[in-house]
Amino acid sequence: MDQELDTNYFQNSLPLLIFDINGNIVDLNPAIENLFGYQKDDLIGQSIQKIIPGKYETLYDKIIGKDSNNSESLNGRSYEISGVNKDGSEIPIEILISKNSSNNSCIYTAILIDIRNRETFYEKLIQSSKLAAVGELVSGVTHDLNNPLAVIMGYTEMMMIESKMDDELKRSLEIIYGEADKARKIIRNLLSLTRKNSPEKENISINEVIEKTLSLTSYDLKKSNIKTVKRLNPELPNLWVDPNQIQQVFINLIRNAQYALTSTDYEKEIVVSSYIKQFPFDSDDNINELVQITFENNGPCIPESIMTNIFEPFYTTKPSGKGTGIGLAVSKRIVNDNGGDIYAKNNAGSGVTFFIDLPVN
Repeated sequence: MDQELDTNYFQNSLPLLIFDINGNIVDLNPAIENLFGYQKDDLIGQSIQKIIPGKYETLYDKIIGKDSNNSESLNGRSYEISGVNKDGSEIPIEILISKNSSNNSCIYTAILIDIRNRETFYEKLIQSSKLAAVGELVSGVTHDLNNPLAVIMGYTEMMMIESKMDDELKRSLEIIYGEADKARKIIRNLLSLTRKNSPEKENISINEVIEKTLSLTSYDLKKSNIKTVKRLNPELPNLWVDPNQIQQVFINLIRNAQYALTSTDYEKEIVVSSYIKQFPFDSDDNINELVQITFENNGPCIPESIMTNIFEPFYTTKPSGKGTGIGLAVSKRIVNDNGGDIYAKNNAGSGVTFFIDLPVN
């Protein structure tokens, strides 16, 4: 090179590549190594086509002026193309090239920006806008919806206690009540998703919350021929969490497991466990403790390709009318607000385990 580069500028985080008029790489910074998986010595002196495929040869010709029919200056313009990683996979990139002349020679500086995450960014932006719109909508109509639902449920309850009612009518009223209650819970979950409500924390036994949850869901699970197994550590310390919020998470996980198990024709089982999880906290070998609660089922596994999506708002694998895609999103919000974490893993054989980690204060 005929000119010295500013070292501080060249070491910055943007992937920078310098090549000569023949398309040979003259210099590059560490960000290029990170982007393409090559070491610097692997690329110096090589053709730029090693990382930018030959299919862009026309673009090269325009850049370095070999295309005499090109009257358009490419200096300072950006293009979306593909680069090639060391492993052969293609990387969508945006390339911005500038021409520098010095002492009768030309070099070209290229900034290569990884745009693989740009689509994800836009998706998240759209999702945020959707959540904001849902929040405004739900906040505005909650009062109007809850009032008629309360009337429906109230009158239905009064009718169901009538002793002379025949069984068929009573079953119909039970369905009406159940569906109205389901609508009320959907509204409540939407509000939980779009509003950040501070937890009302108490010093509680997490095992007691688990026991109450299993008691509430036991009838439905028995009807579905699902066996429940409890493996609860009786020596757990109390936790400082909101018991009502945490119970809502437990119910969501049990309902999801129940739905997943409907497609199985072997013995269906949900195993609920609680125990102390310890791990090194810092270099002084202090131990940080968590209480971990797991909900394991032996239904089908979750495809690994969607495992990272299951906690996103409105994401659901259930058919239309069977799920809203907000249960796990609400659960994640609740667990995070209570200082914990929630995640899922497929079991070695079949089924899925959901893990909830809550801090010991």
